[in-house]
Amino acid sequence: MTLFRMRAHALAEAYRAVKGNTRAPAAIVLGRWDKVDGYLVGRNDMRCAKWATLVEFFAENWPEEAKWPSDVPHPASAISWRPVEMLELVVPAYCRAQNEALASVSGKALSDGTRLGKFLGGVQDMYTDSAATALAFCAKHWPEGAAEQWPAEVPFPTDLSNVPPNARRPRGGAAAIAG
Repeated sequence: MTLFRMRAHALAEAYRAVKGNTRAPAAIVLGRWDKVDGYLVGRNDMRCAKWATLVEFFAENWPEEAKWPSDVPHPASAISWRPVEMLELVVPAYCRAQNEALASVSGKALSDGTRLGKFLGGVQDMYTDSAATALAFCAKHWPEGAAEQWPAEVPFPTDLSNVPPNARRPRGGAAAIAG
């Protein structure tokens, strides 16, 4: 399960534990609940803008008696919680740390051939699994000794399992891989 899928699942479960049902209110906000339900169980992916709408729905309708999951940044208090916002901070920092161009990093981070530039510039929305993969790629290949260059607003990902197996190594070979 990817980072953003885990966060959505944690929100849905915490909300359900108190309210008993997430489907009806979320369906009103997002249209079709079956799409959200499929996303939570891993059947389909969700675009980052719709994911942000889901998180904002939970933030605005969070029951007072429920505790917000600690591993999910709250929109009201987090500087960077939307997937694309996180990438807009991390990817340029990664490019500087590795001394690489965005196009080079994009080709390595996303195995499906999509280009990060379109997403970071707001030209096109991306899927959350792609965003999580790009974020995990940057974290996995972050140069040793350059931890201070990781953007402070973005928590360093701990689950790096969704880095594509065919992702090419960054410049510097095996010594540049931090994990």
